[in-house]
Amino acid sequence: MTGVDFHRSTESGSFGTTCALSSRLLSSTLHRSVRRRRLPPPLLQALIASILGLGVSQLVESGKPNSNYFAGLAQNLGIGYTSCIISLNIITTGLVTGRIYFAGRRFAASMGHEVGRAYTGAAAIMVESSALSTLTGIAYLVTFALDSQLEIFFL
Repeated sequence: MTGVDFHRSTESGSFGTTCALSSRLLSSTLHRSVRRRRLPPPLLQALIASILGLGVSQLVESGKPNSNYFAGLAQNLGIGYTSCIISLNIITTGLVTGRIYFAGRRFAASMGHEVGRAYTGAAAIMVESSALSTLTGIAYLVTFALDSQLEIFFL
């Protein structure tokens, strides 16, 4: 194992942990913002189940003796897993931002334009903060799928 491979294998665990924690945070935020439903919409349920299945499958496959996280079936599972994580990030950010924006419009109609602008600002902050992790995730996904050494930069 070369130094680069060792670095890649140790960094992949921290990237997966970060993705899992950020997805959990977004899911819990979405759950709190959509209080009328007990369960997330069916699309999100399927996406979360896909993330769980792909993540576990990738860990099992890359944990086998003489296997590599960055090659073979483990890499293909990782591409699917990362794609689902990015999709979940985009969807949940859009749903939460839409809820904040429409609540702001409702409050602006009843309490004035200044109150509604505070909600619009909060929605913009939500989109801007999510954009950085989404774009970094897409850059990582592209370099990971192309098996480029630049993937270390985006971890």
